[in-house]
Formats: sequence, C-alpha cells, structure tokens
Amino acid sequence: MGWLSNFGANGCRNAMRASYKKAVAGAPRSSSPKEAHVVGLWGAYGSRLATRGVEPTTARVTAELVPFLMLPDRDEALDALAEYAVYEEAGMNVANWELLSRQINRGVMTITPNDHMAAVALTAAQSSMPPAWTIFLDKTSREHVQRIIESVRK
Repeated sequence: MGWLSNFGANGCRNAMRASYKKAVAGAPRSSSPKEAHVVGLWGAYGSRLATRGVEPTTARVTAELVPFLMLPDRDEALDALAEYAVYEEAGMNVANWELLSRQINRGVMTITPNDHMAAVALTAAQSSMPPAWTIFLDKTSREHVQRIIESVRK
C-alpha cells in the first residue's frame, strides 16, 4: 500500500501536491507557467513511482501523464493526478471514481493528431501495457483514442 499505509488517502493527495510544488519551484527560472506545470506533474508522478520502487522512465511517465497534461486547468490537473495516485495505491473503493473519470475523459478528448507528444504516448501505451487510467475511459473517449492512434500510425 506504500503511501497509504503511512499517510492515508488525504496524506497521499497532500504528498502529491507537495511533490508538485517542490518540482515547480525547481523548474528553470526561464520556464513558462505551462512548462513549470509540466515539470511539476512529472516531478510528482516520478517521485510517486520511485517511492513504490518503480523506475520512472520517460516512456512510462509520459504515457501515465497524458490525460493530466492535457487538462487546461492546472489545479484540476494536479487534483486529478493526486486522486490518480490514491487510485493506484488503494483502488476504486478509496479514490474518487467520478472525479477521475470526468477529468481523464476530458483530458483525453482534447488530444488531436497534431499534438505529437500526446498522440505518440497514446500509441506507445497501447502497444505494450496500457496505463491504469484507461479503465476510466468512456466509450466516446475510447473511440477518440483509437482514432488518434490510427492517425499516428498512418
């Protein structure tokens, strides 16, 4: 149970937020707010993986962060990522399923074939072990992901 055995669900959420803030503070001074946000999400999720003894590889972190990186509101993205950490640690009975489903589907639906990073990450994620967030996708989002993957493969 990792973090949850030590801190509980709220402790896990708070630890993710603290990791995010620390990573944002360490971002290069020349970073735009969006770039600093990306650094923050990477730092928070990468730290969580490392805490669990999982190597935070670029491919894995990118695939896991896709829907959160695509959310336009930074606070909502961070809240959703923190909740995703609770889900990965404790499952559906503890995490806020409605929040995760709504935010993950919203983030995925913003991806276009022109958004190269997200499209490539989706394709890579589907070719091996898909990220855990795919369980939250509704039918419309699953179809959208499939269209993006097909467009990238062309």
